Amino acid sequence: MPTANNYIVVTTPSPPEGAELYNVIRTPSTVSIINKPETTPDPTIERIRALMERKGWSQNATARVLGVPYGTMGNWMQGTKAPNRVVARLLDVLGAVETFAPHVYEALLPEGEKQ
Repeated sequence: MPTANNYIVVTTPSPPEGAELYNVIRTPSTVSIINKPETTPDPTIERIRALMERKGWSQNATARVLGVPYGTMGNWMQGTKAPNRVVARLLDVLGAVETFAPHVYEALLPEGEKQ
């Protein structure tokens, strides 16, 4: 039975050349359940989630702060894409500025995200 940790693969042998459609449909298929490979959470995505939680920001607000399209942020949160090293470095810089110069950090944020 398929679960969230696996997926179904259906394979059908190639029909012989010139086979009629009716015969192709009647060709037996093989159904297999294959486990998805284990994935480890991306540390940059985990840092983004922690920032969102700490600041109370939505995905849209966080996308504005990081300067990325909302769709990109959604892809990161769903795990279909991963942020690159530039985003990780930006999080480093924002974290340092937030810690050592909070007034500068507030000035860097887009309107509506300032606290």
